[in-house]
Amino acid sequence: MDLITIMNELFQPGTTLTTGEILGSLLLTLVLSVFIFFVYKKTYDGVIYSRDFNITLVIISLVITVIMLGISRNLVLSLGLVGALSIVRFRNAIKDSKDVAFLFWAITVGIVNGVQMYKLSIFSVIFISIVLFLISKKIPIKAGNYVLVLKSKGNKSEKEVEKILDKFTKKFHLRSSLFTKENNEYVYEIRIIKKSETLLMRYLNKIEAMESINLISHTGDIVE
Repeated sequence: MDLITIMNELFQPGTTLTTGEILGSLLLTLVLSVFIFFVYKKTYDGVIYSRDFNITLVIISLVITVIMLGISRNLVLSLGLVGALSIVRFRNAIKDSKDVAFLFWAITVGIVNGVQMYKLSIFSVIFISIVLFLISKKIPIKAGNYVLVLKSKGNKSEKEVEKILDKFTKKFHLRSSLFTKENNEYVYEIRIIKKSETLLMRYLNKIEAMESINLISHTGDIVE
């Protein structure tokens, strides 16, 4: 077999997809991606839920399925899609690592259904969903974790602040400090004793050199 014959066989269209195969792949992807949509919504623990991002997960799954159905049957199309996708630039950065995981999950469902491995797709979605619900229910977020941002004049206030933190927090950690000619800024990660937020703010406000106090709730863990 000469080179020309080999190239002709590689670049000729593959077997034609039936309407049933196309509809089957797309419908299963739609069902599973909508299921992921509800899992994301139920397990979301952030401040602002983005419905647009969640809808994007469904769309991405369907688009990836179409791509995989196409490139699995035609080498020319697969090379063209690789070239087209290589010039795509994503401008919106995804800051939440959990959102990135859901995005990869949606893409994976699209890929697996696109190559018609339906059993793998169904079982993986069920298994991952169970794991997510178990983690979100059994490992609750610790309450009372905050970021405390303070601005004050002079260096003496730092000792006063830490005395107050010793009294009203279970644990605190100085994350960063910034000194300028006008004022000093301190950023603490703290775990406040239950129902002591108001008292903590009052005592900090009594410090003469204190200019501003910002107490921000967050879902992370304090450094040991």
